[in-house]
Amino acid sequence: MIRKTAQLAVLLLTVLFCVSCGIFRGSGKLVLTEKDSGRILETEVGDTLELRLPANPSTGYSWSCALPDMGVLRMTGERYEDLPGTPPDFTGAPVVKIYTFAVSGPGEAGIKLEYRRPWERGTAPAKTFDILIRATGTSTLVDRLDPSGETPRVGSKGQIEPRFR
Repeated sequence: MIRKTAQLAVLLLTVLFCVSCGIFRGSGKLVLTEKDSGRILETEVGDTLELRLPANPSTGYSWSCALPDMGVLRMTGERYEDLPGTPPDFTGAPVVKIYTFAVSGPGEAGIKLEYRRPWERGTAPAKTFDILIRATGTSTLVDRLDPSGETPRVGSKGQIEPRFR
């Protein structure tokens, strides 16, 4: 009986130690919308940010993103999604533009986007979105292996292209 109690105590202490060290910390997914513009967001290395913004590319307007500090945030994806209830491939329907970022290192980085028609130079954007990300924690293993911080290649349809070495 005493032996089983001692084994259980050691097991519980081991689990407690691992949790307090962050070994079992899962990466969190934070969903941001237009309402989050202007905020300062506290996050941790390993988290994923999903930014969902309303758009209607058929009007000529599109979101353009100034890439953030690659040591803190990396853009990992960019896509459009139909609004619920919209028939698939319905021309002219509003959609949601989704940007995905990985928090890859500690520090501060801003995300700034403008919603405008690319050919209308010298005019104010119809909408803007900006947020400051403050990340704590240590760099991920991937960033230690690839510290280049290269800007990802973007294909003709706005998708992130894989990088070949």
